[in-house]
Amino acid sequence: MQLNILKTGNAKGRPLILIHGWGADTTFMLPVARMFEDHDVWAIDLPGYGYNSEFKELALNFDESVDAILETIPDNCDVIAWSLGSLYAIRACEKDISKKIRSLTLVCGTPRFPADLNWIGMSSDIVKRCRTQLTPQRCSRILNFFIRMQSVNLTQICPDYIMMQQLFNTMPLVDFDVLYNGLNVMSFVDEREAFKNLKVKTLILFGKADRLVPYTTYQSILSLRTCDHHIFNESAHVPFLTQPYEFELVVRNFIK
Repeated sequence: MQLNILKTGNAKGRPLILIHGWGADTTFMLPVARMFEDHDVWAIDLPGYGYNSEFKELALNFDESVDAILETIPDNCDVIAWSLGSLYAIRACEKDISKKIRSLTLVCGTPRFPADLNWIGMSSDIVKRCRTQLTPQRCSRILNFFIRMQSVNLTQICPDYIMMQQLFNTMPLVDFDVLYNGLNVMSFVDEREAFKNLKVKTLILFGKADRLVPYTTYQSILSLRTCDHHIFNESAHVPFLTQPYEFELVVRNFIK
């Protein structure tokens, strides 16, 4: 099956695929889409989100969701995946026997989210708090907490938090089951072995103030395989909002 997409940019340009993160939808990727209007931009909502909210049952199956993404994307495309979307993108690259994907950019993403003794990653306390406190009645509250955790500064209202809040207020609320399954994907899916064996050229991007996916995670990732990387010194989890000009420059230089 194929997913619904939001297309923008130049239809004659090289295809650029955008995949969002947990609790978001293509709304959050529109700032990136505007940077690359010379490309044929395909913003894809994961199953259960936004334009694909009808595919709730599909959202509960990680592999089938990845298969749907591969069925949807065109040949010779560059993929930019943000946060949780990186797990779907890595698995898609692994299963891409037709070699549709030309390059992969992970924005504050990782092949394995939770930290362990041998892996620098997300604090288990953050995932545990979301998993234990997320209920059908608390979806908005937990999403607001998650958005707050993505901003540069927790002690004051920052521009990135205001921009994220504005984006969040314009998107439909995501179904509880879809959100909870996303937390399961974040908690249990491990794509380290797949990432280690990928042949597609890869760029990993991190924000130095990111408390969800610490920028030092790049050390763990580079222990798996060599790939390009860049750290945004004045950003947290959304460098495409906080440092858009640098973000565009780095990504353009990589995919051109």
